[in-house]
Amino acid sequence: MADDAAGKAPTTKKTGKADNTAFWLIKPRASCCGRGIRLVNTFDEVPQDKKGQYAGHIAQRFMSNPYEIVGYNPAGPPGGYKFILRLFVIVTTFEPLSVFVVPDGPMFYTRRPHSLKSKLWKDRASFISDYFFTHAQADLATTFSRLRENYMRDTMGDDEIEIWRKVKHATVKTLIPLQERLAQQERELLPYDHSAYHIFGYDISMDDKTDPVVIEVNAHPMTDLEIVKTNETARKPVVKQDRELKMDMVDRLGSVLGLFDTDPDSAVVKQVKEDVDRKAKQFGWEACDEEPGVLIPKKNGKICITPQARKDIEWSELEMIRKGPLEAAYPLENGRNLLYLFEGKAPRTEVLVEWWEETKALGGAHAKCLERIPAYKAPAIDKAFERDRY
Repeated sequence: MADDAAGKAPTTKKTGKADNTAFWLIKPRASCCGRGIRLVNTFDEVPQDKKGQYAGHIAQRFMSNPYEIVGYNPAGPPGGYKFILRLFVIVTTFEPLSVFVVPDGPMFYTRRPHSLKSKLWKDRASFISDYFFTHAQADLATTFSRLRENYMRDTMGDDEIEIWRKVKHATVKTLIPLQERLAQQERELLPYDHSAYHIFGYDISMDDKTDPVVIEVNAHPMTDLEIVKTNETARKPVVKQDRELKMDMVDRLGSVLGLFDTDPDSAVVKQVKEDVDRKAKQFGWEACDEEPGVLIPKKNGKICITPQARKDIEWSELEMIRKGPLEAAYPLENGRNLLYLFEGKAPRTEVLVEWWEETKALGGAHAKCLERIPAYKAPAIDKAFERDRY
């Protein structure tokens, strides 16, 4: 497969005729852990029962030029492993869109160096990343933060901070096409604003140009500890790192949702209201009543803060204070760069984007949080569990 060696998988040659070098995954709509997946590159290889319109399977273009991690290989010389990052993304509201990313995630690798020499199911360990902890984790890195610093930066010399920025942007871009429909469901089904949240589990790989590729988005990701599939590796550090990540995520989630705020009129809430008043004066934003038929009312060329907009802004400020090490993937970091993708269908989001763009221009803590910083590390969890006793 000469084209595969070059990291390419064209569907047709320049002549326009199919050359059978493009690879595709045939996968069930709802499954996990690689069950039911087939790798094909000709239509004849697709099972007959999976060709129908209602067969319940998805065809997905296979990335044949992965960013390969060279390391542990008990079968021979070091080889290039393909990886999947499981990234947890928390959406607290869809209108206005508010997205927080857990700044780390568990890693899964192919159990053998990446290869497309065989498409057989028995050889899937060479081309499908295993959704269990296996030998590779102990040697290569259990979490993405460790991979960023120990391999991408120190071994490969890549800009790991820029790689992380691109990963966060990719998550938001996949949510934007869903935003209008899910915001509509929020309005219809939720009795109060900010009374629900959702955790999405992103499976993200990366090509040899360090561009993230969203493999799939899980609406109900597994937040329990991952399964250890081998008895030979040093499992305790692997499981411990997974626990640190998951428990820290739950703790931060409780904080950003305000579950730890026992007093609705706490000093933090009062301070936020004062900060909003102070910033609004600096921005030249005035208060006004709702204006029917006007999506974003303005006075003197500046955005006019309606009662609804003020509630959104105050809540967004509170979330930013509570988020801890969670990273505000939207709207704080890249709101203006992605706002055009909404096509004017999310006016409350647009107001919030402009608010945080103005806030960044003021400098201070929110401008500082956009500086380039090394990978976040989850704190150590010292509590002992039954599963630690091997």
